[in-house]
Amino acid sequence: MLHPLLKNAKTLIIYFSIWVLVSGIHFVILWKLIGLSPNFSLYDSLASNFLFFLFSIGVWYTLQYGIDNHNSFYDKLINHTLTGITVITFWLLIVYLLLNLNTNISYHGFLIQSLPWRILTGVVYFSIIVMIYYLIVYYEDIQEQIKQKALLDNLLQESRLNALRSQINPHFLFNSLNSVSSLTITNPALAQDIIIKLSEFMRYSLKQGDEKQTTLEQELYHLQQYLEIEKIRFGIRLKFIQNIDDDTKVMKLPVMILQPLVENAIKHGVYNSTEEVKINLQSKIIDNKTLIIIIGNDYDKNAVNKKGTGTGLTNISKRLQLLYNNDDLMKINDKDNYFEVTIKIPQQ
Repeated sequence: MLHPLLKNAKTLIIYFSIWVLVSGIHFVILWKLIGLSPNFSLYDSLASNFLFFLFSIGVWYTLQYGIDNHNSFYDKLINHTLTGITVITFWLLIVYLLLNLNTNISYHGFLIQSLPWRILTGVVYFSIIVMIYYLIVYYEDIQEQIKQKALLDNLLQESRLNALRSQINPHFLFNSLNSVSSLTITNPALAQDIIIKLSEFMRYSLKQGDEKQTTLEQELYHLQQYLEIEKIRFGIRLKFIQNIDDDTKVMKLPVMILQPLVENAIKHGVYNSTEEVKINLQSKIIDNKTLIIIIGNDYDKNAVNKKGTGTGLTNISKRLQLLYNNDDLMKINDKDNYFEVTIKIPQQ
């Protein structure tokens, strides 16, 4: 683990500034309260505090063993106590060697009398430094845990989206292959053309793994490929009408968000009808920040409904909730033989 005080200049400057402030306070106490001369007070303050500043930088490498490992509380207490005794002892020895270079007899007497409170000062200094190191390490651990949690949340979200896509794509592929299977005998050329369109559409759907968003214009282009495949099955029964606001064409939305909605309209509207069924798609923008897409279809309520699992609409709702962290982005309205789904896409 990198030294928490040396890994960037800003932290070291702040830490050094704190020691400068402590030295200033020490200087004022010796000068104003103890009564030493300004020169002795400055010399004593700088020698004592600057040395402990240097010791405190080096002491990390000893404390790191007690902070990082998983030893018991008593093992850590012994480690820190022995380190503290060693550091304070060497600090006092060097400080007194430096301060005794002064030949003033009265100052020598002060040095002897001040030994108890210097020891106490060393204990306080060391305790505060240990606490600072622990706080830094725990803060960095918390930040790392937050990053790891965010990463895991993103991975979980991505895995959920992948699971939803794995349900949508095979479902569509199964229906599409059924749509063109009969053409391989009756109209091979048309079957080949449809398979090419299907291949291009599936390639687009796989872009979800790399590109989470596309433009509405691109989404509609590939939706038309899907509809051309489905028209092989339903012929004139399927009529698609779109009313697209030009300003919305460049707006972003999740890839493959419209196809399941149109597929649901076909399954529950066109499939059960012998007459033409209109599927309407409308887009607009509100508040200059939200794309609104409305897909509706009429249906015969007296027809036998095709049973389904509801995977399409459920997946759309879940995808929108996961992508935008909002569970109020899809509304369903079923009234007067008209089924309508409205989705809102926030523009980020």
